Amino acid sequence: MLTKPPAIIQGPDGIMDMAKYSKRAVLEVFERIGGVDRLAEVADDEPKWFFEKLFGKTIQPEKIEITRERTVAELLAELDEKMVNVTSGGKFVIDADQE
Repeated sequence: MLTKPPAIIQGPDGIMDMAKYSKRAVLEVFERIGGVDRLAEVADDEPKWFFEKLFGKTIQPEKIEITRERTVAELLAELDEKMVNVTSGGKFVIDADQE
């Protein structure tokens, strides 16, 4: 059973930083209930829970920076120009062989 809460963390302005407090509390509880050894036992008993509910939440997606030279509207207009040709009779012909 827990006997004492973790120390309260205060920022330079004297206000408690709840994110740091919460993280410290969770880590302390984790250690008190068995730490990594206990987590390994639970994961072994319930691998689906471990991978779907816990492990997946610990993976941070990579941040990819994309630079665009043209807008979507410009790209669509370019595709339209390449795909549709007007014949002399005024009929539209889709040219699927255009690159």
